[in-house]
Amino acid sequence: MRSHGFLQSVMAMAPYDLLRTFGGALFLLGALICVANILTTFRQRRAREEVQDRPIHATMAAEERDAEAALQPGKLSMGLVAGIIVAASTGGIVEIAPLFTIQRTVEIPADLRR
Repeated sequence: MRSHGFLQSVMAMAPYDLLRTFGGALFLLGALICVANILTTFRQRRAREEVQDRPIHATMAAEERDAEAALQPGKLSMGLVAGIIVAASTGGIVEIAPLFTIQRTVEIPADLRR
């Protein structure tokens, strides 16, 4: 049985640490997108409140534009769905991929009972 020291163990785990870092970066990116979405929602709320303060004919025109935009399928929503699929798939692969190489990276002790 070959014994590994601490430094060799750390060096052997370097690729997995990179994968974990990538997964953490994806998580952080998702959190930043969430914050950006919240800020955008508050800005739209302020803009909507400003529209309500306008004269009635200007407000009706803005409401008609909003109604037309609501009826059209959103390209942004399809992009969001595609982004979710890519992020979930990438996260799944990052979590599952190390399991395929575990036999090459982990030594089973000879005195281990099975």
